[in-house]
Amino acid sequence: MGEDFKDAMAWLDVEHKLYESKKFGEEVDDTRDLLDWFPDKVAMYYKRAEILGLDNPLGRQAFAKATMTAVGGLATLFRQYHWIPMPGFPSGELRGDFPKQEDSECPS
Repeated sequence: MGEDFKDAMAWLDVEHKLYESKKFGEEVDDTRDLLDWFPDKVAMYYKRAEILGLDNPLGRQAFAKATMTAVGGLATLFRQYHWIPMPGFPSGELRGDFPKQEDSECPS
């Protein structure tokens, strides 16, 4: 895993712990429609990043918050459906289940 990827995951972890989980939390996120609220919120952050530009720190922040919102939606998907297909294959290709990790939080 490259250092840039590790930095990205570290940013998401801190954002989750210090802001996202306190603002929304699992209870609120789980009341949101995965195919309505989350995509609209992600699109709002991406639009903000597009308007501000990635040369602007606030544009970069908006881009990162879009990613955090998508990760929050993925965590909700795991809580509601308990598994998704295995990673590492093209979308639309099923090769078994990736089970919910009962003993860990997402992200931890």
